[in-house]
Amino acid sequence: MEYLPTQTWGTPVTGRFGNQIDQLLGVMQFAHFLDRTLVLPNFIEYPFPNTVMVPFENIFQVAEIKKYQKVVTMVEFTRDIMPELWPEEKRTALCWTPRKSIYDENAPLGCHPKEGNPFGPYWDKIGVSFTNDAYFGDIPGGYDLTVKGSKAAWQKRFPTSDFPILAFPSPPAPFPSKSSTWDLQRYLKWSSRIMGKAIQFIKDELTRPYIGIHLRNDNDWPLYIIKLGYAFQVVEMVGKMGAKSVFVASDKDHMIEALNEALQPYDAKAHRLNPDDPLVSLAILGRADHFIGNCVSTFSHIVKRERDTRKQPIPTTYFGIRDRSKRIEL
Repeated sequence: MEYLPTQTWGTPVTGRFGNQIDQLLGVMQFAHFLDRTLVLPNFIEYPFPNTVMVPFENIFQVAEIKKYQKVVTMVEFTRDIMPELWPEEKRTALCWTPRKSIYDENAPLGCHPKEGNPFGPYWDKIGVSFTNDAYFGDIPGGYDLTVKGSKAAWQKRFPTSDFPILAFPSPPAPFPSKSSTWDLQRYLKWSSRIMGKAIQFIKDELTRPYIGIHLRNDNDWPLYIIKLGYAFQVVEMVGKMGAKSVFVASDKDHMIEALNEALQPYDAKAHRLNPDDPLVSLAILGRADHFIGNCVSTFSHIVKRERDTRKQPIPTTYFGIRDRSKRIEL
């Protein structure tokens, strides 16, 4: 085998896709610092009322992340590694500290790693049940291996000889992500399927230069978006750069008609994917000549990081945030 079977590691990433990527960046750094092989997690989608596991390699290129660290796919792990290296009686879940069960008030304190959604479905999908718990909350820095002594403490408490697999019910990574991990976005390259669809849409529907925008306007956001004057900011940028197209990604209302009405004085038109595909939308936004995102959205931050890690970074601004020239007071 080309990997080191005593250095395999795995965890789910949770939340919506943007949150999952935020956590994944920290997970990548954690595994890299410990010199452990990362089992590439399944991503979790939530088509109501179900929970669906999507293999990493369906979304990102495995070859690219291998440029940063040792990895195996979940299929390789469950097929080739888990039966030999991780017998059922040695499957330990690692968590910060013991907690009460949310289902059984008489159960002893523990990790309870499969309680709730997506945790139960995630581990069931790969055929894992846990027989033991271990804790790391008292290690200096917890899972922050930049803290002095943290890495040595992890290696001492969880040596590969006794813990060939480190399995975490939730990611050993901070959320929101730390800026020290943002550069790792360069190793997350879209799969050929996703990028192919994005490039084809750009070719068929958009005229460069084009602006990409992300409208977060579901139930938690509509009034704020209106107050931000999103349409004015888009039109202003269209005029400033002479854009010919605007591509819109949204979690609810793409507002195509309103945008096209605002764009009437310009030779520009707003477009969206129909049917919607958030992953292809992300790839299209990443290739825009200018991107206007939402500053509190992890979805927008995926695009921002991708654009920042290009050999030639391409510009990003945010709704409601203006560049302010420095004032010099005498």
